[in-house]
Amino acid sequence: MFGVAVAVALILTVTIWSVQKRPTVDVDLPASSSVAAEVLAAERVQWVGQGPPLATGTHIKVDRIQIAQGKLTLRLESGVVLELLGPADGTFETPMRLRLAKGRMNADVGKEGQGFTVATAAGEVVDLGTRFAVDVSDEGETKTAVFSGQVRIDSVSSAGHRDTSWHLREGEAVRFRKREKPRRLASLLLSPAGRLQAETNQSNIIVGVSDNVVEVDFQRFYGVIPGGMLDGASAYSDNHNQRWRAVPGGVFPAELQGAELICPFQADRHALDLKVTAVLSQPGIVYVMHDVRKPPPDWLAKDFVDTGMRLRSGPWQPRGKVVQGVAPDGNGKYFLHYSVWRKEVPVAGAVELGPPHLRGQGGPSAMYGIAVKPLPKAAGKPTDTVMGADGRTKDMPIKEALKDSAMAVGGSIKVTTGHDGAVTRVEVGGIYSQPKK
Repeated sequence: MFGVAVAVALILTVTIWSVQKRPTVDVDLPASSSVAAEVLAAERVQWVGQGPPLATGTHIKVDRIQIAQGKLTLRLESGVVLELLGPADGTFETPMRLRLAKGRMNADVGKEGQGFTVATAAGEVVDLGTRFAVDVSDEGETKTAVFSGQVRIDSVSSAGHRDTSWHLREGEAVRFRKREKPRRLASLLLSPAGRLQAETNQSNIIVGVSDNVVEVDFQRFYGVIPGGMLDGASAYSDNHNQRWRAVPGGVFPAELQGAELICPFQADRHALDLKVTAVLSQPGIVYVMHDVRKPPPDWLAKDFVDTGMRLRSGPWQPRGKVVQGVAPDGNGKYFLHYSVWRKEVPVAGAVELGPPHLRGQGGPSAMYGIAVKPLPKAAGKPTDTVMGADGRTKDMPIKEALKDSAMAVGGSIKVTTGHDGAVTRVEVGGIYSQPKK
């Protein structure tokens, strides 16, 4: 039988965890199990060692998958669809249980596949009817995100027992190690389809996104989609049904098409003390889509310019509070309208956005949207001088210096610049950026 290695993708989330103590149960790890699957797609798949050629529609039996690169999509007999992103290594212990040693994967579990489990060295991710992603590093850290529905995370004790469980819901993402409580994953790199990206697909300008939320059990994530600002793109990470659309009788603004998209969470629409920070690796243009039912907050009116462009998001549930007072369109659908604001950022570094509306403004409202694109070269300066914790400077891309911090650590981001506007030091969540030697 040929191997099956599955990669697990990281993701972000946001909501409140329910924690419960489970009866201690020994984790019985059976031998590998041969599983029937249909190949839905095989894009540039390179096996580790010898592996069979795969064509769409091929029916195979697998127990272990080890791929060095590429994307392999399988549909199991249970109806579970797994998308493995190389490099990845996974072994089926049963038809409903995959042990992921390393790598990234996306899982789409239907009703018949509920209970499908992804086991890692850090614990287990148990599907409760959802779309989710898992990412396992070479060091054994597990990252998981939920795109719809919910999962249960079971921790594993030092003795190899399952004991404590947490529930993760749509729009939430965490990272955890063995014997550790999961920690929030503030931002996650996604594909235009809202799935975990391969390691090679990186943002051109957005290093990471964080906020000032300090609640211990807050786990929501910001989705970052390179080139994702298009007609029909997801507007929020915690509600995948709302999409950015052109206004009736208009076209999607050409200026926005192909920009890097940041998907915030609609749950933050009433957070009056909110501060969202996006770190840019180069000079850029930041766009904010603001609910036209509310006057722009001071930070938006002061630092941004209304472009005159307009968008809408939807369709929304007709009985939802957010659309109270909104009339349906000609097709009976409910959409919200937004003004598009623009700010040019001439140097790399942190851009801070404030709360979605002014204090004292009641009534329905929506969270703003965010998009970013590079500033034309002639309008900005290269800013790639980074100072490490040892006080020495090195010339390197800022996003490389922050690779192991900004995208992984929730909390504040502090950027220090020199007299010429170049970034000299970046601190994320209390951790200084330290380029790897």
